[in-house]
Amino acid sequence: LKCVSKWGRASASDAPPAPTTSTAAQPGWRCPGCQNVSTNIPNAYTCFCGKAQNPPVNHFLVPHSCGETCLKERGCPHKCSVQCHPGPCKPCEAMAPPVSCHCKRSTFVVRCSELANVSFDPSCGEICDKELNCGNHKCTRPCHSGPCLPCDITFTQNCHCGRSEKTIPCGTPPTLFSCTATCEQPFSCGIHSCQRGCHPLANHTTVCPSDPAVIRRCPCGTKTVDELTHGNCRQTCEDPIPTCDGVCKKVLFCGHRCEVPCHVGECPPCQESMVIPCRCGRTHPSIPCSTLERDPATGEPLPPLCDRVCTTMRHCRRHRCGDRCCPVVDFHVCDLVCAKTLRCGKHNCTLGCGHEGRCHDCMEGVSFEELACNCGLTRIFPPIACGTAPPTCTQPCTRPSPCGHPRYGPHNCHGDDEPCPPCVIFVERNCACGKKSMKNIPCSRQGLPSCGESCGRTIPGCGHVCQRFCHSGSCTDETNRCTAKCGRSRSVCGHTCGFTCHGKAYCAEDRPCLAKLSQACRCGNKVQQIVCGAWKESIGKSAASPLPCDETCALAERNRRLAEALEVDTSPNAPPITEYDDALLRYAHHNLAWARTVEKTLKEFLEDRTKRTHHFPHTRSGRAPFIAGLAVHYNLVGEVVDADSGRGSVIVRKTASRLPAVPHPLISSAAARHIPS
Repeated sequence: LKCVSKWGRASASDAPPAPTTSTAAQPGWRCPGCQNVSTNIPNAYTCFCGKAQNPPVNHFLVPHSCGETCLKERGCPHKCSVQCHPGPCKPCEAMAPPVSCHCKRSTFVVRCSELANVSFDPSCGEICDKELNCGNHKCTRPCHSGPCLPCDITFTQNCHCGRSEKTIPCGTPPTLFSCTATCEQPFSCGIHSCQRGCHPLANHTTVCPSDPAVIRRCPCGTKTVDELTHGNCRQTCEDPIPTCDGVCKKVLFCGHRCEVPCHVGECPPCQESMVIPCRCGRTHPSIPCSTLERDPATGEPLPPLCDRVCTTMRHCRRHRCGDRCCPVVDFHVCDLVCAKTLRCGKHNCTLGCGHEGRCHDCMEGVSFEELACNCGLTRIFPPIACGTAPPTCTQPCTRPSPCGHPRYGPHNCHGDDEPCPPCVIFVERNCACGKKSMKNIPCSRQGLPSCGESCGRTIPGCGHVCQRFCHSGSCTDETNRCTAKCGRSRSVCGHTCGFTCHGKAYCAEDRPCLAKLSQACRCGNKVQQIVCGAWKESIGKSAASPLPCDETCALAERNRRLAEALEVDTSPNAPPITEYDDALLRYAHHNLAWARTVEKTLKEFLEDRTKRTHHFPHTRSGRAPFIAGLAVHYNLVGEVVDADSGRGSVIVRKTASRLPAVPHPLISSAAARHIPS
């Protein structure tokens, strides 16, 4: 194929050069299908099975197929029997040779494809019954792969003297051990006993160490017993051992000699001192010999310990030594446990800290029971490593819906840690406040729905109405408080309490009242707003004095008297006086009764807030301009329609820019006092 050949040559030429240090420095080319880079550049066009070169085009076959049987090896005695095909061969469906179980007592006949399955375990399920490592017991586990576990049976082993015992695993040679107790085996004299540590009975002597046949010299060894007793030899082991007048001179474990006169028994502690290097070799203190400790194995004095703490990193590179007077110079072995979490996520590594390689596989939680999915159709056969997740199942989930509705759109089987999809059925439920029944509520929705209206329930304790939107639970809690004003009458001043609800049945009145009061002077000309400020601490105190009058009060009094003399209304609430033109006044003066009818109609139109326009029908000549002109004084817009006919009608409209109002005085009142010129 020219296209593929061109692709291969171009891909190989575009590949970057391989490093000279690589032994496999070969040019590569990318497959046009999977984009995998291969070092072998194809130079021939073959079919999929490789038996035919340049296969002819056959429209009844798969493209690039020769049509012959594939016959590729599939890792089993049977070759692929499918026609020459692309991609990997299908799993073998033929029956494989008989397969023995792990204990070799049963055989299985399965398909070749099952042998290649990772989950296939040829276990017969019977007891293994193989001999364990101890040689005394047999394996009681079901037929399993790999070696049997070590024998977990233990035995009790006694020491040489028979007073101590320890537990040993089965299969350990039954050898006696030495405990820390004293032998205490009696000698032949029947008086003394062995004071050595626990030792084998074969090494035990029956002769008493104090027997006259054994003791022939004084304790220091200078003179014989006969010389010291002058012929009166000892008869029994209880007779005192004679001593000479010389110095003991025995070599002590510190290297000095005993300076005490010849004596029986152990030498007393040495009273001299010696300079000895500490264990780490950094210091050389002078220490009394009596304070030195002896090595129980060699009998040599142990070096003293200085106060220097070793801070060298141990071989694990995670911990520091931390030993006092550490004798190690180069390599510090970490004696801690690794304790890292294993892949199972439940158990920890028991190897030493800083061990080589990765942590061991978990052996504590190995299960020998089948691990199934939730529906039980997909299983993993034992042994199962600790932390293994349940198998992935492609079967439909069989869990019933907790609400009882049928499930729409089945989903695959899943574990208990993954919830089923929520129910998609819409149901009808009451709202949280119980006023409405809400429809089209998803069944899976948690809690009661809200209708969006005000709660309206009476809050216990304060008696206010809850202003929160429809909600569930109590109206007040730690996060939601009553936000209404208290509203109770304060006993000190009688005003309404303006603070936020206290939640009590009474006002504590521990804060000043916030009510606004008007304070005036004696004549009433000056008025100002003040805060009441009364509270429980102000009971019995005098009230605030009135405002003093000033020169403005005298001026206001003078103006008031002048207005009374001139009969002028000086009230601040008096409406402004409307001035009408002479044409309107003359027409109203001659048609006074009809003018009052128009005034009444316009007043009713102003009071009716539902109407935006009012239509006066066709009237006599001259009345339409009068109505349109009068509407202006009511802050309305009047428009004459059909004015050419001589009997036009009037449409009166309200506007948003001006507030309609009844004029003062009315035109009928002004026309009655009007004197036409």
